Amino acid sequence: MERLLGKGVYRGIAVGKLQYFRHEAGTVEKRAVTDTEEEIRRFRQALQKSIADLEQLYEKALKEVGETDAQIFQIHRMMLEDAEFTGAVEKAIREDHVNAEYAVKAASEVMQQAFAAMDDDYLQNRSADVKEVFGNLIAHLSGKQKTEICLEQPVILAADDLSPSETMKLDKSKILAFITAQGSSNSHTAILARSMNIPAVVAIGDALRMDCDGKMAVVDGESGEVFLEPDTATQQKYIEEQATQAKAAQELAKLRGLENVTSDGRKIRIYANVGNLSDVQTALQNDAGGIGLFRSE
Repeated sequence: MERLLGKGVYRGIAVGKLQYFRHEAGTVEKRAVTDTEEEIRRFRQALQKSIADLEQLYEKALKEVGETDAQIFQIHRMMLEDAEFTGAVEKAIREDHVNAEYAVKAASEVMQQAFAAMDDDYLQNRSADVKEVFGNLIAHLSGKQKTEICLEQPVILAADDLSPSETMKLDKSKILAFITAQGSSNSHTAILARSMNIPAVVAIGDALRMDCDGKMAVVDGESGEVFLEPDTATQQKYIEEQATQAKAAQELAKLRGLENVTSDGRKIRIYANVGNLSDVQTALQNDAGGIGLFRSE
């Protein structure tokens, strides 16, 4: 048995086979172009396709996780439509006679570095968003579709990290838990996992490897522990804990929509404590009467 430790970002227990998703490392070659206006037309066409993709993801997210968390795809669209970005790409094509793929890569790297250098942890994590958004645009330009995550049965999904679009395209019924080598409590893997009510552990580091693929695993989304090839006693302990949590959730679900009244007949209001906007959606789903404490730190 091997114990991995990361940061638990959504509580819950998962027991099952681990499937590791490996991102393909793409390369962008620099090519000289003579017909710059045709290259700009090609860039604009790919840009519209990328925007259409984000609109579809936004609509899907609206239905599955609500408006608050769906907004990330509108933010991604704003990145693509940013006049400074599109202007930099078209300027590079016209003046340097480079292909659109290379111009997009160069302009996106400037934006990515700007986010990564920010002091705020949340904004630092948006540098990964920049990489994803413009990576999809480059995929449209090159005609090479990004590898999709294929799930044939319920699994614990592991990866170096998962982008918002990758997470949103998944079949929730086949995800027992998310575990990632990178990420933080502000990463969109964490935010969407909370919205989807799926146990998640992030920031495990290099201990999460490709050779973990196919192994039996136990995930504790509260403690941040992941056990690979757990012994019988450990596996049984968490299966029992999982059953206890499921029973408690069923009992609590019966109280939704009912008046909050004490045994002596006194009406009370039950408020939820929240730390970010995604917690508000959870509070609404669980019938909270309002917000009791907002953690602003």
